[in-house]
Amino acid sequence: MTPATLPGDITRELSGRVSSPQKKWWWYAASMNDQFQATNKVTLKGYTMDFGALMDMGLLRLGAAAKNFKGSVDVAQKYHWRDNFDMGGGFFNYDPAASKHTLTKFAPTYTAGAALVLGKILTVDLDYITMDLQDEKKALGRLGAELAVVPGFLFARGGVKSDFKNIVQGQDQKTMEYFVGAGLKMLVLTVDASASLAQAKAGSAGDNMTGAVSAQLKF
Repeated sequence: MTPATLPGDITRELSGRVSSPQKKWWWYAASMNDQFQATNKVTLKGYTMDFGALMDMGLLRLGAAAKNFKGSVDVAQKYHWRDNFDMGGGFFNYDPAASKHTLTKFAPTYTAGAALVLGKILTVDLDYITMDLQDEKKALGRLGAELAVVPGFLFARGGVKSDFKNIVQGQDQKTMEYFVGAGLKMLVLTVDASASLAQAKAGSAGDNMTGAVSAQLKF
């Protein structure tokens, strides 16, 4: 069981202009630049708890985890809006008091998995993940394998990820995606890279490619 504290601030700044503003009768200022500026700040303070278990039976490993299954987080949101849509010359300010509430119920992510470890050469793993949010429900399956090209040094990975259920705002968005990756271990440094097969094909064709690269130092 792992508790996690959540202190921190999230601030979002917005600014822009409207290309075709609504006219306000005779006092509409044709020279107004229709700008707006907004600041939305959210402050979080509290804790959440994760629970997990792992059973190592040599050739077979079983695991399960529940993320954010319990906690208490105080949330304060402060909103400030400034615009000159109507009057043109000066900014209209909307600056309400900060709203505050406490979250005690969360939508945890449940994961169950199994791995087949065939010595130091090959590992095959299967994971099943469920998420149940207010406007999003998912059931995700992943099957992957890792091959030690050079044992203890260079690893190649591949697999498939499939949504059994992926309902977002009432719409089912099932997908199936293949992915590839590689890992490199050098003394205390580990480097991993991964991308979907479609992303890798786009990169090899000279198009823009997105993926993930991570590095870890372990002493």
